[in-house]
Amino acid sequence: VEGLADHRGRELRMVVGRLPWVDAALLRPDHVVDVRADTALLVHDAHADNAAYRWELEGGDVKKAFKQADRVVKLRMTNQRVVPISIECRAVLAQYDRGDNRITLWSSSQIPHILRTQIAAMLNFPEYGVYVIVPEVGGGFGSKLNVYPEEALACYLAMKLEKPVKWIEGRRENFLATIHGRDQIGELEFAVKRDGTVLGLRAHFIADLGAYFQLLTPLIPTLTGLMCVGPYKIPNVRVDITGVFTNKMSPDAYRGAGRPEATYFLERGMNAIATELKIDPAELRRKNFPKPKEFPYATATGLIYDSANYQGTLDLALKKSEYKKLRREQAAEAAAQDEHMRTIRRHTGILRHNRASWTSRSWSRAGAIPSCSWARCSRARRCCCWRASPRRRGISSCSGGS
Repeated sequence: VEGLADHRGRELRMVVGRLPWVDAALLRPDHVVDVRADTALLVHDAHADNAAYRWELEGGDVKKAFKQADRVVKLRMTNQRVVPISIECRAVLAQYDRGDNRITLWSSSQIPHILRTQIAAMLNFPEYGVYVIVPEVGGGFGSKLNVYPEEALACYLAMKLEKPVKWIEGRRENFLATIHGRDQIGELEFAVKRDGTVLGLRAHFIADLGAYFQLLTPLIPTLTGLMCVGPYKIPNVRVDITGVFTNKMSPDAYRGAGRPEATYFLERGMNAIATELKIDPAELRRKNFPKPKEFPYATATGLIYDSANYQGTLDLALKKSEYKKLRREQAAEAAAQDEHMRTIRRHTGILRHNRASWTSRSWSRAGAIPSCSWARCSRARRCCCWRASPRRRGISSCSGGS
């Protein structure tokens, strides 16, 4: 179809018969999946770049907060694209009654009232003549909180053919043509004091919006921006959002819609701050909670929290989870792992600095156990061998070798 951008969810052709068949679009070789707005390839030729929109929000004095900070903790994280995968795929059945000039649509939709309004608008049909029935949703998670082309096409064909038209989505189509979720990159900077007080936050979110907007596509990233402070008292915030067109299917409302993304970015950030400052992560959070007497509490992003007792909730969670015991177990496990690694290094000579020695395979940065044998040999051809296999792991010494 000329003038339309390719994307995984676009249908090019529909053949109606006893078994309906949909020929789904294939991406061109030069498809755009890069979320950089200034990439050379354009999703929509009419636009100068692939930026769908830019959105910004600021509260407090961010520059002053970063000047007063003892540390600045930076992170870049990806909240990957996901597919909702409802228990049952989407299904549509449309019937037209010429005598009553009425369309009856059965659909596994989460939004029958909006669907009715949109069908009437797309078909230029009086809304009072459109009946939408939702017998079973079959699971949705937000993926069926949308109006899809198949629903309009089924109604249109039912009117043209004056026969009932049914369409059942296959699982492969479900992966390609039903909305996706998440797909954001977060670049965050936290201005913090040595005692763990968070003074300010600068956040830039890059949101992959697919090729076309669905019902709430451009709104979802703004919810990430509004909720980026979460339950914490961060008085100075700057948020910049760039929505980017790509040749993927559109993301939309899925399981929290923008707010789980904010939680992921924020809580990863709080853990990074705790690690940087060597503060217990639970105590860091407690320090930055607003107190119960401060509610209703206005966030720097403009939201009003009516009431909460985060300290009490945290205390209960720590007690139920036996947090102190858990931390002791973690420390013991970490110490045992460190001792294990020191033993390996002693036997393999990693800690020795000898120009005459060599290793056949370098140790991984994460300290992971290698999946093959390797050795450190001196010029005297004395070797310490590390053997790792699913059946046997151990350290042995051998002489000679080649």
